[in-house]
Amino acid sequence: PIRRTIDRTNPPYLPMPGTGDYDWTGEVDETLIPHLLDPAKGYIVTANNDPLGIGFDGDVLKRVLDEGHPYLGFFWDPGWRAGRIEDRITNATNERPSGQKLTPDDMRAIQADHYSNTAEVFLAVLRAAVEEAKAADAGTPGADQSLAGVLTPKMIEAWDAYLAAWGFDTASGLRNELTAAEVTSSIAATLYNAWLTTFVPYAIGDELGKAGTSMGDDASMRGLHKIITQEDALVMAEGQDGHSVIFDDVATAGVEETRAFIALKAFKDAIAHLSSTQPPKGFGTDDFTAWQWGKLHTLTLRHPSGEEAFSVPGPNDKEFPNGFPRHGENFVVDASNYGIDSNTPNYDFTFSGGPAIRFVCELTSTGVKVWNALPGGQVAQLGSKHYDDQM
Repeated sequence: PIRRTIDRTNPPYLPMPGTGDYDWTGEVDETLIPHLLDPAKGYIVTANNDPLGIGFDGDVLKRVLDEGHPYLGFFWDPGWRAGRIEDRITNATNERPSGQKLTPDDMRAIQADHYSNTAEVFLAVLRAAVEEAKAADAGTPGADQSLAGVLTPKMIEAWDAYLAAWGFDTASGLRNELTAAEVTSSIAATLYNAWLTTFVPYAIGDELGKAGTSMGDDASMRGLHKIITQEDALVMAEGQDGHSVIFDDVATAGVEETRAFIALKAFKDAIAHLSSTQPPKGFGTDDFTAWQWGKLHTLTLRHPSGEEAFSVPGPNDKEFPNGFPRHGENFVVDASNYGIDSNTPNYDFTFSGGPAIRFVCELTSTGVKVWNALPGGQVAQLGSKHYDDQM
């Protein structure tokens, strides 16, 4: 719809005042709606992302007010999933011989992709912090001596053995992902996600809490991503380390924490929490070889009625009483978001929703071939052998 008025006082994604000043006056011309028809590149990618690329910074009204473009919406996926799909289709990942066409197996693999789309940027923060702390411990001239002694043996082990060379794959390490490489990757995924869900609120939760507000995981991650990658473009005060002062803990008067200190504190606390918390919310051990991601990151499909008996897997399932072990994390192609709390570390890595359908179609000279699966099963009758036969 077209509104009589669009402004920042009463933005169109919030309830309107009801005065008539913001009423609908018509519909946006269809030529102005984002669309593609037989694109030259031969494919279309969409994953709930902003089709115009104008919303990543959260200011969807800038183009509307500055350029006169019609308002189309407010909330989209950050776009990391669509970007990863694009990379795999164009073979930017170098997984196929050059010029080889995509096959149905390739398309199925893309739908099941669980590469961490956030780790390259966010883990670089922890990498820099670990390296600076190691330099401080070694007495390297110029190193930040406030980080000396911060690293514990378990933090060093976690970094050196698992995260330093991690390729950002988030395998479950269980069920059908049991190769040595997948298990090692799954442990790295555990460590990264435990750190990330601690680092985000440690970085911005103090400011948000003081303001009496919070942010969703999409907004939190987009905001921190921009702070990390575009510091020079943002009008923000710098801390003593040259990074944004947002990383300073406002609760510690007279002390200014650096980005590296906060990253390391989050790492230490995350490891301590999962070491001391009993399954299924932790491991109850500091032996990292037991820290497979799929033990924490599990899927349980909840029935709309709310009745646990209808869940898949059910509460009395002998093999998976705590849910199906799953690869993935927030913002991967194979949607498996557990959620990140902007104000408090969230160590509940379970989730209950994901892709609504698996569908691959191939048009061949002899007819159409289709591969299709629904989450759950073919029959909605509890007790039927087909109730959960597509999981």
